[in-house]
Amino acid sequence: MYLILIIMNIIWGSSYTAQKWGLEYMAPMHMLLARLTIAFIVMFIVSSRGWPKMDRRGIARCAGLGAIIAAAHGLGFIGIDESHAVDASILYALEPIAAIVFARIILKERMDIWRKTALILALAGFSVLSNMWSSNVFKNITFWGNLILLAGVFCDGLFSPVAKPVAEKYPARVILTLALFFAAIFILPFAIATPIRPTTFTWKPWVSIFYLAVLCSAFGWTLWVYFLRRFPVNVIAPTVFIQPIVGPFISYFTIGEEISARVWFGGGIILVAIAIAVFKRKISETEIIAEAVVH
Repeated sequence: MYLILIIMNIIWGSSYTAQKWGLEYMAPMHMLLARLTIAFIVMFIVSSRGWPKMDRRGIARCAGLGAIIAAAHGLGFIGIDESHAVDASILYALEPIAAIVFARIILKERMDIWRKTALILALAGFSVLSNMWSSNVFKNITFWGNLILLAGVFCDGLFSPVAKPVAEKYPARVILTLALFFAAIFILPFAIATPIRPTTFTWKPWVSIFYLAVLCSAFGWTLWVYFLRRFPVNVIAPTVFIQPIVGPFISYFTIGEEISARVWFGGGIILVAIAIAVFKRKISETEIIAEAVVH
């Protein structure tokens, strides 16, 4: 069981490298639309049997989830295009901390000392990772790319509290399928308005897209839910730590991105923040599913 979970998280950890490589040939909105569409088709085929009837409120909630996925991944793709896959693999591990912030705002959950400490450390790690202390920070493309990535992470944090009510009534695979459909619809006008890059129609970006859509999205999300239904959350949740650890090394050995001092130091602080957020917060199974499905 653990071997499969490790492999799955390594696949997720490599998703940022796949995005960065594909974005060398295709515009962010075009690549994202292709990923969402293919992932929806795969999930629709998987979910075609035993589709339950969903009321209007549930459909509206799934549309909201689709908007969140579109915003989170839209910002993520744009951010990675300007920044680095190494940075993205670390920053996107901050989803549990983003979920804490929005749980406080939307669900009125109390932020104890551990939650506050995790948030402060996360922001400190982000500042180091993004070279915010340099004299020309506003001309630093990496800073702006990481800032966009961080906005995408906080959009991801909205997923848990929004998904919680509908997840209690309907199967996760059905919710995911509808959310992916609406996400693709929301991204469509942005993709139409984006100029097509000359290299779009080569085979190279499509390798990344199918990898992201089939392995990272459809297969990864389904497998995660499968294990959540059979094992305690505290048994499988720690395996998520594999992603920010292996992600930078995958980027280094595949596309040659540098693991500099800012990555070691800033990433280390962020990992401490994530550890505090995960192990000092009581997380329900529904919240873990909600956080996992948008990788």
